[in-house]
Amino acid sequence: TRKGNAQSEAWGWENVPLDDPIYCRYAGLDAVYVRRLLDILGRLVKQAQMGTLSRTEQRIKRLMTSHISVPGLRVDAEWTEDVLTEVGAEFEEAEGIVLDRTGLKARSPKMKDWFRDHGVYTDSLDKDHLPDLVESHPDALDGDVGQVLANLLVVSQHSNLLTNLRTIFKHATEGDGFVHPNVNTQQAHTGRMSITDPAMQTLAKKGLKGERL
Repeated sequence: TRKGNAQSEAWGWENVPLDDPIYCRYAGLDAVYVRRLLDILGRLVKQAQMGTLSRTEQRIKRLMTSHISVPGLRVDAEWTEDVLTEVGAEFEEAEGIVLDRTGLKARSPKMKDWFRDHGVYTDSLDKDHLPDLVESHPDALDGDVGQVLANLLVVSQHSNLLTNLRTIFKHATEGDGFVHPNVNTQQAHTGRMSITDPAMQTLAKKGLKGERL
């Protein structure tokens, strides 16, 4: 009856008896709900003449579950840990330089004001705009502005990689050495699949120093 946290949920799944009446009633509601929806959605699919498409999508989903989610993807824990150490050190160094030069944290909303005060006007300091800012101020690379821009770029580029690798590493090391992601075959509006728990599609094609991950 209370909102759980990671610790209580982990304890619960390990210790709740599978024949506990309350657990069985709760778990069974999913099956009841899906079965009731089947008649409603089935009619809509038939009316739209999308039966073939529906069966194809369900077949793909079954394949993704049986070939990827259940067996999992093995994680090279040693390599991942080495990358986390290397990238983490570069990330922290860059954050430290930004803080030293500006007195602000790298992702502070006041950072744009700092740049404006130093003659650099920009509406965004995200990873898509920072490279252009760095290139447009080559004469400032030896000064505070250039150093801050260059290190903000390092922070931006490494942040996503660190977050994803830490999540993947956590999933693998707390389990069997594999990640068992959920492949969402029917949710992306563009028609592409997405992979969650952990996210596996948000990693860049190229990693450290341009080599492929």
